[in-house]
Amino acid sequence: MTKKVLLIRARPADWTERHMESWPPVSVMSIAGVLRDAGIAVEIVDFHVLWNEREQQVLDDILRRDDYLLVGISTMTVEVRHALRLLSLIKNRRPEVFTILGGIHPSLYPDDTCKHPLVDFVCMGEGEYTALELVNHLEGKGPTSPRDIPGLVWKDSGRVVVNVPRPWNDLDKLPFLPYDLVDADEYTHRTVNPLEPEKVRRFFHLHAGQGCVFRCAFCVNTLSGMRNRGHRAKSAGRLLDEIEYFITRYGAEHIWFVDELFFLNRKRLRLFLEGIRERGLKFTWFANVRADFFKQSFLNDELLSELEEKGLVWVSIGAESGTNRVLKMISKDITVEQTLNAATALAKTRIVCGYSLMIGLPTETLDEIRATYRLTRAIRDINPNSYFYGPLPFRPYPGSPLHRICVEKGLPEYKTLDEWAGNDSVATGFCSVEDCKWVQDPIALSPVFHFYGMLANGLVYPGGGRLVILIQRLLRPIARWRFENAYFAFPIEYMLVQRLKPWIRRLLFPKYFARLDKS
Repeated sequence: MTKKVLLIRARPADWTERHMESWPPVSVMSIAGVLRDAGIAVEIVDFHVLWNEREQQVLDDILRRDDYLLVGISTMTVEVRHALRLLSLIKNRRPEVFTILGGIHPSLYPDDTCKHPLVDFVCMGEGEYTALELVNHLEGKGPTSPRDIPGLVWKDSGRVVVNVPRPWNDLDKLPFLPYDLVDADEYTHRTVNPLEPEKVRRFFHLHAGQGCVFRCAFCVNTLSGMRNRGHRAKSAGRLLDEIEYFITRYGAEHIWFVDELFFLNRKRLRLFLEGIRERGLKFTWFANVRADFFKQSFLNDELLSELEEKGLVWVSIGAESGTNRVLKMISKDITVEQTLNAATALAKTRIVCGYSLMIGLPTETLDEIRATYRLTRAIRDINPNSYFYGPLPFRPYPGSPLHRICVEKGLPEYKTLDEWAGNDSVATGFCSVEDCKWVQDPIALSPVFHFYGMLANGLVYPGGGRLVILIQRLLRPIARWRFENAYFAFPIEYMLVQRLKPWIRRLLFPKYFARLDKS
């Protein structure tokens, strides 16, 4: 009997209901593509999109099967609790099955992760060829010892052994993402404009680049354990080949580029735009961009016009804070003025921009947090075609420079997988107010503060239709008074909107809920 490899994406601990728009498990799919090209039978299970009866059916099938050689689970810190639950079920039923953990958390803590009795191996960093060589070893076809597999962490008579790191992958040589190994419809019917959520198209994620050259103190890319310094990018030709394949095989209409710095390589960008014209490709697309790229010598009016012509409809900017002091403190290397300049440049186009913002950073004052909320109003006044991720509470990613500051201020620090999984605050990624001892005024982290901050400076639900927008505008004067005076007693307006939330969500996403009701 041919043995198979099962690759799993675990679920965040705080997900208690199905999320409307889950990303496909791109990293897991990339590993699966390499394994399949080598003739290895592989399956993918994504618990981000499995709930209730479907989840139980899949679990029962996994535990009933006796043809798995290796089970690999990709996990972030917030997914460790669910990953351990899955490992316990699998190992208790099938103790002969080998297990390997990969993803951000195991890469940051490979030794501590591999010490867990349910874990046989750990993959550090990119897992495509580490997984391939491990499977070949287990089948007696490859390396004679796990010691010879770069990027692997393993146990030698109970002692954890950390092998040498694996060299970076050549991204152009990776297979196209195998969407046929997942239920593509779970990920590909999505809006291409958050301000007009009814604009749903065939939406595909494409891995375009890896790593980052910048030094943001809150980001995992800066950590030595991630080995993600520098930037590698697929060539323009490879990107175009992959897009053409997705259009031809799957009817793709929109491409989301998974790349921290899609616009960094100007030569690639030029070749990419020329290739779209030469091949006659018709699709829309999304990419991340930095605020300081908007300048006369780079993303100027002429180039933005060409990008829009070639299908760019949506970008995302990490604005992070409304004050330059905080931006300097987190080593973002941009200014508030550059963010406003980017908004001004984009206002001359129809390109939608989402701005990510966070609050609750070490040393941040309540006035600086208010400034971040006010920045949303300033951006929207410049360009109404804007929306915002947050402001969200700062998550102190383990191992980052800011995480160390938080630990010094009293944030609990954990070593074992069981400790990471056992604490609700850490398991969900959002620290409890009690643990946020670095925050000067914890009221800023409450959902009530966020509601009034957003309503005072714009809209909680943009794109919600005339009635939803009218309700918010009527409540805005009260919200501004509460926000500026930090008075949140008897939050009647907040409670009203919370009661109406299920109805509002159905107005915002009727097609999604229609599909959900049918399923």
